[in-house]
Amino acid sequence: MTPNSSSRLILWSIFTLIILLGTVALSYGNQSKYSQRKPYTYRGSDYPQTWEIPPLDTVKLSMENSVHYDIDTPLGIAEWNSTLPKSGGMLYLGPDRRPFSISMFHQLRCLDIIRAEVVQQAKLKESGQKNRSASILAVHCMNYMRQMVMCRANTRLESVRRSAGPHVTVPYVTHTCRDWSSVYEAAEKNWEEYLTTM
Repeated sequence: MTPNSSSRLILWSIFTLIILLGTVALSYGNQSKYSQRKPYTYRGSDYPQTWEIPPLDTVKLSMENSVHYDIDTPLGIAEWNSTLPKSGGMLYLGPDRRPFSISMFHQLRCLDIIRAEVVQQAKLKESGQKNRSASILAVHCMNYMRQMVMCRANTRLESVRRSAGPHVTVPYVTHTCRDWSSVYEAAEKNWEEYLTTM
């Protein structure tokens, strides 16, 4: 073996070793968080920051005005009531089945509370009664929704119909979202498990 070919062999060996180590490091780093997580007791502050369900796929959602979810009809109210899973948005986690909720369900609950507040204020106005201050719960929900919108800082561009006067965006925009149906399925499964342990 010539000195030149042995140098090449050493370089190829080092290169192969680096590639192998890189591949191992990447595969280790990409392992599911579910296989690496520490077991939580769900007591005190010993619980994960997010609900540990499998990663959510993405789905496309075309935003459009809807005939559904009217704010003051019996059908619309029933549709708003159906936005939460059977558990009312509660999850029961850990060995003691500690109750939690998730932000998505909290937000849906808040939207329904704000909807009911708007309807109540409109009824008071129609009947000639003096408007009352919004309920503490509705104020909490408005604040919570504002904070959640800011927290998510969605930067999806939306076309504006006109730049002067009310800035009306074109409603027909497709967004890339996380698959909420998987969240509902996991919540229903959690509820069924909770009912069997009660």
